[in-house]
Amino acid sequence: AETIGNPVINVLDIEGVVREIAVDVLDAHGTRVPVLLSANVDDAPDRRLIRVVLLEARDRRRYETDLLEAMRATESARQHAAELAETLQRTLVPPTPPSIEGLTVSAAYRPAGDGREVGGDFYDVFQIAGREWMVVVGDVTGKGISAALVTAFVRHTIRDLAMRVGDPSDLLHELNDALLAHDTER
Repeated sequence: AETIGNPVINVLDIEGVVREIAVDVLDAHGTRVPVLLSANVDDAPDRRLIRVVLLEARDRRRYETDLLEAMRATESARQHAAELAETLQRTLVPPTPPSIEGLTVSAAYRPAGDGREVGGDFYDVFQIAGREWMVVVGDVTGKGISAALVTAFVRHTIRDLAMRVGDPSDLLHELNDALLAHDTER
């Protein structure tokens, strides 16, 4: 009955050992000092011996606090990066295809993986003259910001070239030249 309410003694009674329990003790000046408490029980026939070790834990607590803060900052950065990737991806893929008289155009974009990383896949549908439209589907190698930058470059270069170059084959040759000049391996 005397150990009820003292969790350390209760654990010692049941397990015979406690390891690294974080507690505060008061020093001679009444200042709280964080410590790690470890203890074990040695029941001899004529006596019960409890060995207790206290290790000052100021640096460890600071380390754990810093580590927890770093983990929270990392998660926040991941969330922010995912939001940026989603926003960037929306700029690379039209929200809805345009309405074209006499033609039904539908599109669906499903990113690979969990969708948290911007990819290099894209499509575009745009008008180049009165009743002339261009449909473009592309895939830049890789994922991430560098792939997204090349994707944006390709998409906008195609739109620019389409207004000046009539033949799709010539357009692709000029796009290839622009990519080679852009110095990318993608």
